Amino acid sequence: MSEVPAGVVTLEMPAPHVALVTLRRPESRNAVNAAVAVELESIVRSTEAAPATAALERLRAVGKKGVGRGF
Repeated sequence: MSEVPAGVVTLEMPAPHVALVTLRRPESRNAVNAAVAVELESIVRSTEAAPATAALERLRAVGKKGVGRGF
């Protein structure tokens, strides 16, 4: 399995209680391959392992977007 370059999958908290996952693979229309799936799982696990913050404890919505035409 190939590795995903840094910054291809990012997580931001644009507003209280809202998380936004961004895929930055416009050349493949943001397709999720095995490497990207592993990176997505890693992001979820890192938020689970992080010290609890008020924003994460009260997370109400998670959005996903992609860069380019794929989304």
